[in-house]
Amino acid sequence: MEYDFIKQLELQEATYWSDYFHNATERLKKTPGLHTEMIDGTYCCSAPAEDVLVFNRVLCAGLTNVITSKYLQSLKAHYKSVGSKRFMVQVAPTASPEDFSEILKNEGFTHLNNWAKSFREIGKPVALSESKVTVEHLAPDQIEDFNNVVLEAFEWDNGLNEMFTLTYGKKGWFHYLAKENEKPVGIATMFTKNKFASLAIAGTIPDARGKGVQTALIRARLNDAIKVGCRYAVVETAEDKPDNPVTSYKNMMRQGFQRAYLRPGFLYEF
Repeated sequence: MEYDFIKQLELQEATYWSDYFHNATERLKKTPGLHTEMIDGTYCCSAPAEDVLVFNRVLCAGLTNVITSKYLQSLKAHYKSVGSKRFMVQVAPTASPEDFSEILKNEGFTHLNNWAKSFREIGKPVALSESKVTVEHLAPDQIEDFNNVVLEAFEWDNGLNEMFTLTYGKKGWFHYLAKENEKPVGIATMFTKNKFASLAIAGTIPDARGKGVQTALIRARLNDAIKVGCRYAVVETAEDKPDNPVTSYKNMMRQGFQRAYLRPGFLYEF
């Protein structure tokens, strides 16, 4: 896979996550401590009051910089200063030098897991889901419903369930609410830029899982991405393995996605 394409995929994710953080309210910046910092061209997100790695991680490591001991020490100093208990460095497949994993190990990092970056080319509209689930573009008076679904689906504390609607109405953003018998059961967002559509956060309340909610949300987003002129849809999930099957990954494969690459994540704990 060409470097320029990988770069687009990695920067697309970093851009939409940065948007979440940059649009955070003062309360969210103070309570969970939402913060972003650029270190050597990499995106460092932190929420020290919430010990969840998706909020405490480094994006684009190895994309335009070199993995060195000095760089890793800068990361450790930063996350220690903001008060995170631990953080994860997600390393782009373009990373150098070739022995970057040994450098990380020598600095106290351990390989935690891999994330799968997947994509599909889009062109023709896709058929709507045949389930009884309906998908709506989020209306202003439904923002609380959206936030409540995030809370029930992920159980994130300290008001973090509210951060994903703070990009509502911003350029390039789409927000969705899925319903079953008029009850909100699922949510999703999409970020579009430079011919790429990121299928960003998506979640379903426990009682509604396995009923086609995410399939309906995927198809709705693909059709909207086509309407605004995007060529590719891209998504990140956990790695699907025989001993740890990942439903979200399988959902994407059923909708025509293919895996671009696996991205390793390295953990550091204070």
